[in-house]
Amino acid sequence: MMLLRRALIPVCLVLWAVTCSQTRADGPEGGLVYLDSVTADLRQLEADLPMIARSAEAAAARYVRGAGLVVEGDEATRLHLSVAPGGLASFHGQSAEPGDVVLYVIGPPRRDEESHSHTGRLGRLRDAGCLVIVIASRAGLTDAGVFDAVGRSCDILLDTHANGVLQDGRWDEMRFAPRQCVAQVALAWAWQCEFFAACTRLNRTPVMRMSQDTDTQGRRAGRYANLRYHYAQPCPPIPPEVLGKKYLKALRGIVDNLAGSQWRVIDRTVDRCVGAMRSPHGRAFVRVGPGYSAYHVGGQLVGEYGPFTPFDHDGSNPDDPLPGEDDSVLALGFNQLPGVDWGESELLRGAGRGVCWAVNGCFLNRGYYLKRGELFVDLGCPFEDAAVWVRGDDNKLLYDAPLGATSGFATDLVWWTINAELAARLPIRSQSDTPGMLRGDGHAAPLR
Repeated sequence: MMLLRRALIPVCLVLWAVTCSQTRADGPEGGLVYLDSVTADLRQLEADLPMIARSAEAAAARYVRGAGLVVEGDEATRLHLSVAPGGLASFHGQSAEPGDVVLYVIGPPRRDEESHSHTGRLGRLRDAGCLVIVIASRAGLTDAGVFDAVGRSCDILLDTHANGVLQDGRWDEMRFAPRQCVAQVALAWAWQCEFFAACTRLNRTPVMRMSQDTDTQGRRAGRYANLRYHYAQPCPPIPPEVLGKKYLKALRGIVDNLAGSQWRVIDRTVDRCVGAMRSPHGRAFVRVGPGYSAYHVGGQLVGEYGPFTPFDHDGSNPDDPLPGEDDSVLALGFNQLPGVDWGESELLRGAGRGVCWAVNGCFLNRGYYLKRGELFVDLGCPFEDAAVWVRGDDNKLLYDAPLGATSGFATDLVWWTINAELAARLPIRSQSDTPGMLRGDGHAAPLR
């Protein structure tokens, strides 16, 4: 049977290539290859859980003695860890004090000077007696020529196993959709899950944030405001590698969801974008959900949107572009309901090629909120956003809120998957034509 399968693989690949030849341009592989690569990164992170757990133990040992825990480096990831559900409530974006624990996230650098600026900041933190734990792509740091310098300037370096650094105007093999933007978010949240578990083994239960969609009246948030630990109901000790593994498994489920049940919708969305971009007067708009949704974008989005036209206004200025007959719209959010929470939904719905709403499915009654011809990509996140419930061997709930937000990972993943698939279908004439990849840092201008 195995020999038969191996014999059929080349035939299947040939048939696939013939089938797709009408829609794909010569160039990079598409979204499914990108999703496979992200899955491989997640499995590498799971193999690294012993190291991740040990670094979390070192941080917890200092934290329970009174040190602070601060996130620095990549601004979008810092913001996401400081606001999204399932994170440490004591994260408030404060600056590091001498002796603190610093989780320092280095995203894909925009330029060589930025890479070297990280090493200077890391050195100052070390000199101040901080425990410095760096999350970065070893391959990216090596390509930027700063791996040795970063290694000397930190106590622990955790590798995302992703690439995505722009060098000499060329990208690596995944140049049309960097994996670092989602991998750094995955690693940072897996680390935080392990940090919670490490604290429980030191007889401390840190206060973790609960989703506003669950704690709708803010009663839990008010009850634990300004508290570092739970004292009345401590959580029993959690073994290492358990919570981090659950979290990474949940992320793999999100990837499988996009590659499986959601792929047909992504495929149709990209078709509409391609049609709009090939039309003499067409444009493909992208809109990021307003308000709280901005904090659900873990690595944020690109600052230059490639062939996409950003919709970042309310339509009051007649000079701002509005979707028209030949246009399409991609609307990225989390818990915003189409036609209800976007403010300018009717302006978005002026696109003749329709709107694709990429939001979390558990918030959406499709028959009520979607209009005829509109598409919907389900992010596949839990209702609470955070994915890891802390349970004992008897499945008894040991903590009242789940850990590890998934929305930042999922929203970025949808965006970069669409970019990868779009790059495979459009001829890339120059870097300025490359979808969403003009800067290579995976960051957006401020979201409004």
